[in-house]
Amino acid sequence: RYKESLFHLIEAVEELNIQGYSFEVFFAGGGDTSDLKQKIKQKEKFIFQGAYEYAKDIIELYNKIDLIYSVYDGNDFNCKVAMPNKFYESIITKKPILVASNTFLASKVEEFGIGANVISGDKCILVEKLKQINQENSWFKNAQLNLLKLESEDLFKSYEISLKEAILIK
Repeated sequence: RYKESLFHLIEAVEELNIQGYSFEVFFAGGGDTSDLKQKIKQKEKFIFQGAYEYAKDIIELYNKIDLIYSVYDGNDFNCKVAMPNKFYESIITKKPILVASNTFLASKVEEFGIGANVISGDKCILVEKLKQINQENSWFKNAQLNLLKLESEDLFKSYEISLKEAILIK
């Protein structure tokens, strides 16, 4: 799903690695990844886990990453109102999340200060956001601090209200 955003991630990471940054991308999940693998030039910087058993493997998978990439098509209505599991997994695992702007998800990520948003399809903005990760006082460092302070149980109690807000967005 939403392969275009994954293609942009691949392009952005490869561009940054050429500039001297050191990014690696970890893909996990089932499905045909041959088109993604064909796009990649820096093979050693991209790892494909393949299918996994959620209940058994999810903690181990999140222990392998520093950032959750959850940028979907910001023009798709479902993506505009969805609250994907990755949002809650970000909070539980204390991993910052990068999402598509102009979505309900982006408004919640911004409200809680747990990540950042980019315009889906805009590789230049994605590159700039990724460049900022190791800078002092970056969105990434601030998200890490905010995630440490965030009490997930209190947040999940407010889920019902958020769901109602998402459904009422027109």
